[in-house]
Amino acid sequence: YKIPVNIPVTCPNRDGTKGIGGCVYCGAKGGGNETLSDKLSVAEQIEKNIAYIGRRYKAKKFIPFFQSFSNTYCDFSDFQRWIREAIRPDVVEISISTRPDCITDEQLKFLETIKTEQALDVTIELGLQSANEETLRIIKRGHTLADYEQAMVRIKAAGLLSCTHMILDLPWDRKEDVINGAEILTRVG
Repeated sequence: YKIPVNIPVTCPNRDGTKGIGGCVYCGAKGGGNETLSDKLSVAEQIEKNIAYIGRRYKAKKFIPFFQSFSNTYCDFSDFQRWIREAIRPDVVEISISTRPDCITDEQLKFLETIKTEQALDVTIELGLQSANEETLRIIKRGHTLADYEQAMVRIKAAGLLSCTHMILDLPWDRKEDVINGAEILTRVG
């Protein structure tokens, strides 16, 4: 069962690096309205969520999901600590949501090591949202389609799993953009 984890990160679209206020659809808590406070440690959040979700859904194995904002947009030592804190015997995978322009080779190498040493799957969930460059500009993404494609090549080279978030039928997208998006996702795997 996938359980949300909230860490104290932000996004380059919020802190002024690439923009202010976030993407047009992003809420005050990012995508994590159901998350616990980031004032709790990763281990405390996982423990509390497993106690609730495990009992409610009779789940025995879990996937901590670093969900809100850009979860690789942080100091590398913090990133390492948070990921290591999520590892426990009932965790079978770690899932990390981020932006294509916010994941470093250093982080990918670390996650590749974690995958091998801990025998865990690691999934990077990239927010692309649209394959239309103009739509990306309008929704204030602050990255390009090329940024996404390059990130996917690097994720695959590290041997990690990937997931792409798309928002279909945004008002500025045409049918061709949706089809192009599907073709791009197929091509990058």
